[in-house]
Amino acid sequence: MSVSSTIEMQHGGCSSVVEPLIVVQVVVGSIPIIHPIINNNTMKNAVQQHPLILLSGFSGSGKGTLIKALKLKVPSLYLAVSLTTRKKRAGEVEGKDYYFCSQETFFKHKKNNALLEYEQVHDAYYATLKSETTHRENPEERVIIEADVKGIQTIQNLGLKTISIFLLPPSIDVLKQRLQGRQSESTEKQHLRLSRIKEESHYMTYYDYFVVNDSLETCTKEILKLFEKEGIIGL
Repeated sequence: MSVSSTIEMQHGGCSSVVEPLIVVQVVVGSIPIIHPIINNNTMKNAVQQHPLILLSGFSGSGKGTLIKALKLKVPSLYLAVSLTTRKKRAGEVEGKDYYFCSQETFFKHKKNNALLEYEQVHDAYYATLKSETTHRENPEERVIIEADVKGIQTIQNLGLKTISIFLLPPSIDVLKQRLQGRQSESTEKQHLRLSRIKEESHYMTYYDYFVVNDSLETCTKEILKLFEKEGIIGL
């Protein structure tokens, strides 16, 4: 498999029309978040200026590092901050890395229809808040969502305009090395992450592009080329 190679798959978009929204304010920790509560047609009728950029990949493929590199190159790129019930790791910042909450609070958001997608991964829940993707103050922002394969499929089924990318490691051995380098996780949790590879591989056909993350610099350049091709940015 070549370094930072890309494989293009079928891609399509969907036009949309405006529909009234009801807005509710809830609080995650000390941070108030405005959530649009949308009627039966959900998100597909919200006006989209730009397609949502959807990113998935196996644990250890380098998604977080890649997104940081992309944001340095594309200041208008906004990472939708995920909601999670997992414990905060050392160095993580509330509202920047994640919105951390209890399982009870998480399901209150779900009941209030405030989640674009959600999924249980291992022993924790993760979700994308609707407020992170709609009615952004800066119309030039391009929203990127990092989510589990099932969460990404949920978003794709809403009929929104999207560009989806699946990030791959150069090899399974490299993936194992990256996971083993995570001092914050137990060996058992690392094995759990590796055990999901087969399941996640079944969803790869739903993505528009595959990108191999061997060299961060090369991988970043490849994805910027994809952004330019899809009209997300002009280089």
